Amino acid sequence: MSLLDILLMILVIVAIVLCIYLIFALRKMGTIVQDMGKDIHNLVSKSEPVLDNWEKITSDAAEITEKAKEQLNDINDIYLSLKSRLNWLTEKKEAGKNPENRIYTLVESLSAVSKGLSAFWNTYKKNK
Repeated sequence: MSLLDILLMILVIVAIVLCIYLIFALRKMGTIVQDMGKDIHNLVSKSEPVLDNWEKITSDAAEITEKAKEQLNDINDIYLSLKSRLNWLTEKKEAGKNPENRIYTLVESLSAVSKGLSAFWNTYKKNK
């Protein structure tokens, strides 16, 4: 037996050991992949209810947002109505400051005073 034969035998033995190691390593990797598949399946089965709840939450949030928009529109309508009423009252007040309206108010007041004086005078005559 020569040195070359001994080295060749050592090489064959190392190759056999490496093949056996490769078989064990591949088997272990297969188990790891199977475990990962089980974990992914568990993750998917646990996340489905969460996603269903998320869909319900988003639909509820959209409904709440829509109701809030409607209420804001109602508040805006009320604000505009109040604003128009206040503008109308302001216009009436400003119209009362107009000289033509002042004269009309003065004539009405004088007419009321004259009616009051005539009623007083008639009552005074009756009581005398």
